[in-house]
Amino acid sequence: MSARLWYFRFAGSVCTVAVLVLAQNWNQVASDWFRGRGRVQYVTLADVHRAVWLLQRHAAPSLIIDARDGQAYARGHIPGSVQVDQMKVPSIAMDAIVYCDGPWCPRALLVARRLAAARRTTTAKVYAGGWAEWTSACLPSEP
Repeated sequence: MSARLWYFRFAGSVCTVAVLVLAQNWNQVASDWFRGRGRVQYVTLADVHRAVWLLQRHAAPSLIIDARDGQAYARGHIPGSVQVDQMKVPSIAMDAIVYCDGPWCPRALLVARRLAAARRTTTAKVYAGGWAEWTSACLPSEP
């Protein structure tokens, strides 16, 4: 076997092992990041849809917070949600559901953690699916 062919086989094996190790570590890193080590709760699409339904009937037990920037909020948002700058988190006397672009976006978790850490809300919840899951489910939005 030539030295070049051996090198490529060795490099391919090392890359495969590295990808497997990263994948195993990624699960731990992602779960720590998105779960916030128990400081915030997570909600599903059905939970957010129910909160919107209650909000439209003026019986909302929670406030829906959009953690995206102002331009993204202006293009479209979950009905009844309010846009909040992640650096200026308000005090809220009810539960808060925070969302951003999707599971890859850390802003919802950051805002929820700030709300929970400052005790500015009853319960801070994160909708990890975010705007991406909401629009892919063809649910209504407000411009």
